[in-house]
Amino acid sequence: MSSPFVIYSTSLTYKFGRHSLSGEAARVLKDLNRNGTAMTSAQALLGPDSCYHELDDAVGRLEYELADQLAAAGAVA
Repeated sequence: MSSPFVIYSTSLTYKFGRHSLSGEAARVLKDLNRNGTAMTSAQALLGPDSCYHELDDAVGRLEYELADQLAAAGAVA
C-alpha cells in the first residue's frame, strides 16, 4: 500500500510537470480552448491499441446483469 506522501508527491509532480499532448488530444484541447466544446471518439483519442472496447463491453454486461438492481436503485433515488 502506498503511503500518503508518495501519492501526494506523485500528484504534485504531475500537477507542476510539463505535459505535452499530441495528435487528437492536442486538437481536442485546442477546440476546447477556442470554442468551449470539442468532439472526438474514444478510438481517435485513445488509439487503436487501447482497451476501451473491452471496458465498454464489460460495462454493458454488468449493466445487463444488474438491470433489476439498477432500476430499483433508480426508483429510490
